[in-house]
Amino acid sequence: MLPINYTTLRDNMKTYMDKLSDDYKTMIVIRKDNRNIVRRILP
Repeated sequence: MLPINYTTLRDNMKTYMDKLSDDYKTMIVIRKDNRNIVRRILP
């Protein structure tokens, strides 16, 4: 799993999308007010 905060993801979207598809299956996007998102790459 790759935890990342929303601002960092937004600022580096391409890099993290590439990293997610190459290295990780699941990304957890940490947002304020505990409104987190789980992003998963499907095969």
